[in-house]
Amino acid sequence: AGDHVVLTFRGDVRDTIEELARREAACCPFLDYRVETAGDAVVWTITNPRTGDDRAEADHTLDAFYELPASSSATSALTRSAISSRVDRT
Repeated sequence: AGDHVVLTFRGDVRDTIEELARREAACCPFLDYRVETAGDAVVWTITNPRTGDDRAEADHTLDAFYELPASSSATSALTRSAISSRVDRT
């Protein structure tokens, strides 16, 4: 499993993505969340900083984020427009 999930959205949804990141940080504080602008896109990076035995729980949560854009239950246009990628530790 990778250490990061990167979700890329249209630039006009930055406020929404920042709010989602704040809510996720309150819910799952064991992950790190970063929202940045890259050209015309908003990039939301979710990172698993845990090591050892605690790592598996956080990796499971990252898996859920990674699968979100492809999920048939993801009904919002915002989620469907996301592009996700998984980045492994180097």
